[in-house]
Amino acid sequence: MKSMLGHALIAASIVLFAGAGRLAWLLKDGLGPNSTLTSGPAAWAAAAAGGWHLLLPAVVLAAAGAFLARAPKRRGPLP
Repeated sequence: MKSMLGHALIAASIVLFAGAGRLAWLLKDGLGPNSTLTSGPAAWAAAAAGGWHLLLPAVVLAAAGAFLARAPKRRGPLP
């Protein structure tokens, strides 16, 4: 059961990571009539530099999921 919960947390962290990356890109470009459209490696670097803190919850979820997914397995009844 712990392993399944760990894998679910890892999957949720991947979804959160993708959503946070998209949000960082959107906030970097701006909202409203004065927004700009950017692309290329410089835009990737600017989004990563300005929105890295949005990815912290995904990292915490992934770490918790990895801890639970690697929980020791039971070996069965003792002889």
